[in-house]
Amino acid sequence: MKIIIILLLLTATIVVNGSGVSVQCDGEDGFCTASCRNRKIEVDSNDAVLCSCEESEQYETIVNFSKNILEELADIKQQYEDFNSQILNLLTLLLPKPTSCSEVKQRWPNSSSGFYNITNSTGYVEKVYCHMTELCGSDGPWTRVAHLNMSNPSDKCPDGFRKYSDNNITFCGRPISNDGGCQSVKFQTFETSYSQVCGRVYGYAYKTLDGVHRFNNDHINNINAPYIDGVSLTYGNPRNHLWTFIVGFADVNAASACPCISSRSVTAPAIVGNDYYCESYGNGLTTDPLWDGKDCWTQENQDCCQNPNLPWFHKTLDQATSDDIELRVCCDQGTDDEDAPVQLYDIYVK
Repeated sequence: MKIIIILLLLTATIVVNGSGVSVQCDGEDGFCTASCRNRKIEVDSNDAVLCSCEESEQYETIVNFSKNILEELADIKQQYEDFNSQILNLLTLLLPKPTSCSEVKQRWPNSSSGFYNITNSTGYVEKVYCHMTELCGSDGPWTRVAHLNMSNPSDKCPDGFRKYSDNNITFCGRPISNDGGCQSVKFQTFETSYSQVCGRVYGYAYKTLDGVHRFNNDHINNINAPYIDGVSLTYGNPRNHLWTFIVGFADVNAASACPCISSRSVTAPAIVGNDYYCESYGNGLTTDPLWDGKDCWTQENQDCCQNPNLPWFHKTLDQATSDDIELRVCCDQGTDDEDAPVQLYDIYVK
């Protein structure tokens, strides 16, 4: 198409120049102008150049023909684009919709991170965020199963959680209670088979939390109980431990100090092992978020806050699963005494 247009334009130029327009003047003093499409040029007996403008029927025919061709080509181009769009829409309807972020990446390797319509085995379509690039040191795609950021006015606490604020910080904690316990929210994994989990949780300390120290022996090493003051991440039923976020107390001699402090004999529960982060607080509710790897207490800075992955955790499971993931805010005393509300979390699987 481009070749045809170029040839037509060249033809028009040649015809015009062939009509004697190579020399132009203004009809008065002999200087060149471009006021006429076509010029008839004569030289009088005194060798003076005389100019007069004349319309060329051949010129007008070529110009009109070229315009018509360009208009027709524009129509053909639009028809082609409309047809191509209809074909793509038809293919979208006929082809099975992707069932995972991995399938999206396989079909469209250059896909960027964002929301995609994912269809489960029952045909239900869910809008899922797919992270297509590296995360936690592992290439994408990752499927985001949970997200919360209470600094965003549009975000809401999960059902059953209590929304409250302090020091202009809004977070989600346990409902008011005189007893200890856990408040839970479960996240569907959209039938994604995963063997890796990557995520982060930011929380705060409300009043006097006790780390791994338990006042009820039945809670010790019991994954179904408030086995720590902080946040527990598990998957499946019965629960399998993923990661634990512990709130310690900033006193190296206290039983509630973080178990990651090397000078302390306090240890994390056996069900937790080394799959945890711990950060301490002072008295009351601080404005510093916990488990972000920043502004840690001096005594725990070297031992608890030097993990290069912070604030992210990354865990590889022994075998793949598609189980839901559960987040619980846990404390073994009532909310008048302690709470570990969350302000932000992101959890991804692959």
